[in-house]
Amino acid sequence: MATALVTSDPHRLATVLSASSGAVATAFVVAPFDVVKTRSQAQPSGSGNVVLRVLRQEGVGALWSGLRPSLLMTVPANVIYFTAYEHIRMAVVSDWRGSEALAPVPAAAGAKLLASTATAPLELMRTRMQADRALAHEGIVGGTRALVRREGVAALFKGLGPTLWRDVPFSCVYWLGYERLKQ
Repeated sequence: MATALVTSDPHRLATVLSASSGAVATAFVVAPFDVVKTRSQAQPSGSGNVVLRVLRQEGVGALWSGLRPSLLMTVPANVIYFTAYEHIRMAVVSDWRGSEALAPVPAAAGAKLLASTATAPLELMRTRMQADRALAHEGIVGGTRALVRREGVAALFKGLGPTLWRDVPFSCVYWLGYERLKQ
């Protein structure tokens, strides 16, 4: 059903393919930077060069720890985000006749809210797996089960509030500027 919905509209299919390929490429390039940032934040100050320590103690592959949840998160997040943005924007334009100039604001807010909420558990697990090598060995499913047993289901959405406070306004400003510049 969902596949038929996507493939029946060539524009939507192009959006899904673009969002997916962009997410995969970005995840591979950004993963080492995310690992270094997360480890730096988790280490006490003055702990030396994080990159060298990771390379010496864990090997090159450790720079891509958390890549699996990152891919599992960014591909659906981008697909949800871009397709929802287009769908909401078109609905706003058709429902609020003459308000095309402001349509990017509710479209961006709604799309970012949907994408971030849907992928919040994967974002949390990606970050925890980057910071904790033992958790990375448990994998996404094992780590998620252990977290839910220890802290409850609500723990999967820790940090969602601040993420939305940061990302929703940014998304609104970004899309408003993008749509205006595109014209």
